[in-house]
Amino acid sequence: MLLTKEVEVILHASTTKHYELSGYKIPRVKVKNKYVVKKGTTIIIKVEDLLPLSNVIVEYECDYCERPKQIAYCDYTRKNTKNDKDCCIDCLGKYKSEISKELWKEKLQLEVKICSKCKREFPKTTEYFRHDCHICDRELPINRDFYDIDDRCLDGYRGICRECNGEDFYPEIKAEPWSQQDIDIIIEYYEEKFTKDIQYMLTTTRTEKAILHMASKLDLRKNDNYIRDYKKIKYKIIDNKLYKLCKCCEEYLPVDRVYFPDDKTCTDNLRNVCRMCIGNKYLFDSNVHIWTQDEINIILNNYANMTNTEIKDIHFPSLTNGKIMSKGNSLNLYKSQETLDRMFIELGKMTSNRLLLLEMER
Repeated sequence: MLLTKEVEVILHASTTKHYELSGYKIPRVKVKNKYVVKKGTTIIIKVEDLLPLSNVIVEYECDYCERPKQIAYCDYTRKNTKNDKDCCIDCLGKYKSEISKELWKEKLQLEVKICSKCKREFPKTTEYFRHDCHICDRELPINRDFYDIDDRCLDGYRGICRECNGEDFYPEIKAEPWSQQDIDIIIEYYEEKFTKDIQYMLTTTRTEKAILHMASKLDLRKNDNYIRDYKKIKYKIIDNKLYKLCKCCEEYLPVDRVYFPDDKTCTDNLRNVCRMCIGNKYLFDSNVHIWTQDEINIILNNYANMTNTEIKDIHFPSLTNGKIMSKGNSLNLYKSQETLDRMFIELGKMTSNRLLLLEMER
């Protein structure tokens, strides 16, 4: 509901004639034997007489939250509400749900069902019926032998047949429909048991992904007991060393980058699936250096007061200066001013020796 009744507008050359024809008195000033409208002149008019593209700010009340809101008049007139109610941005979800319910009631009153995607009409019956493919125009039975499943269509099948989609009719792999017994098992045990344990309880063979998909359809969530139990079995201490459970192969492997790739989204910055399960190899034979805690302590204690060359010669003869520098950067370490001066002196000696060698070659 529009709360603003009258507004003050600035007159322009494009709006003066409109307001004058609407019955408003326009104040004019005589300049050189002519009556003109002075720049910046304002008048008070009714909101109903505003131009549709006016930028004047008006106030209205949202019919859902009943709070006053401010909006430009051009945006207010541009809103195309189907239920003649004013809706703010915060209540847009309520407006859409109300509109969808009204549209669904209208569809139920019809004698046919209308698909929201392809706009095709189907009779309101559960009997076996056929429809034409959009590409080849063949009339084929509506089942999984001829059409792929598509939840966006009302009948649950695509409007393009399998052959037009580059597939074959009568596919060999068919998913059996969910029985009520399996659905009851998921509802009863999903909150507390692991998905792999539920697999063996079902009457038909299902993948973990299929069980998770069905649980999401049923709006089921894991409870706190499941999360605590998973944390207990996720890690295990073997020979005074921490091991982690791989979700795919279900083997306990040491918690380091040799077996698990980096993943900052996980709590320990390591992915929950090992390298072998994602198609890679362990880093035993790789050039990647795995830093131990003792080596990290050496970097922490000596990085600021020693150059990279000195650290390499004393502590890490097998590593390069670049690896030492990258490790120091990852630990947010910085060189002191004296160390930087010595590094610049070393760099100057190296460049001078190179210049001498070039002159000797000439």
